[in-house]
Amino acid sequence: MLLRQSLLRTSKRGLCTTRGARALDRPKDAGEAYLFDKLAGALSPSHLVVRDISGGCGASYAIEVEASAFKGKSPVAQQRLVNAVIKEDMTRIHAVSLKTSAPK
Repeated sequence: MLLRQSLLRTSKRGLCTTRGARALDRPKDAGEAYLFDKLAGALSPSHLVVRDISGGCGASYAIEVEASAFKGKSPVAQQRLVNAVIKEDMTRIHAVSLKTSAPK
């Protein structure tokens, strides 16, 4: 079991964030939790937000990721890494809004 190293912030819209490289608190929404787990496992982010912005149907997501894997990469290369992780899921998702960054 992974140790919790940060606080989980949850809003009424299901916004869930983590701070700390191994913080893996999951969103309550099944679709958000699925993408959250997949991205957290692949990228070991220091900050991760997965939010269903389609009203709960799982068609559109807003994703924010800060990960050391992005260091030295252009924004396009960072987003390609995220897209590679969720590639198989894009057949059921209509749209994804990505914000990526490397830790400073």
